[in-house]
Amino acid sequence: SAHSAMESQAFYRAAGCREATEINPAHAEAEPFDIQMEYPIPAFAAVPMTERYAAEIAGWRYPAPYDVYHLRPEDQAELLGGSYSALLGPQGILLGFFCFGAPARIAAEEAEAYASGALDIGLGLAPLFCGRKFGPDFLRLVSENGRAQFGAGSFRLTVAAFNRRAQRAYEKAGFRFCREITQKDTGRVFRILETGRI
Repeated sequence: SAHSAMESQAFYRAAGCREATEINPAHAEAEPFDIQMEYPIPAFAAVPMTERYAAEIAGWRYPAPYDVYHLRPEDQAELLGGSYSALLGPQGILLGFFCFGAPARIAAEEAEAYASGALDIGLGLAPLFCGRKFGPDFLRLVSENGRAQFGAGSFRLTVAAFNRRAQRAYEKAGFRFCREITQKDTGRVFRILETGRI
């Protein structure tokens, strides 16, 4: 909440907050002179990948240990290959990207790593937006696109085994652990999670 001072209110309004539509009664009782405010969650839009978006994504840098998600120069061409979409937020801000099918899989040592008929989802958020609880809304939009484009009824994600933050977000969205697999060229362990409809 914002203090009742006009300067505080102005600061939060400039950041995009507005007066809350639902008041927290416990807070109102404890701080009767405060004005409760809220920040609207941005609406997402999926758009075709462009050279500009691909170049921006290729430049994203994540802190360790998430630096395994850095793209290589040749990955920019893959982003433009027709399988990827960009995820935009308010004012056209690039928040992330996603793809379906084979581009969402890793080359695994295990022959039957991707045996089930679930639709594979690959996705990534810009470093600035990781850990900010965009995951459920992002996954909902991606799954809606997957159903519309492919008639998918179930979905599959492949995530680095160490990335518990992403796994928790996926589990909250209804994904469940299926198996661990090993990436061929790096020996890294990944986890496959699957779900029915999100």
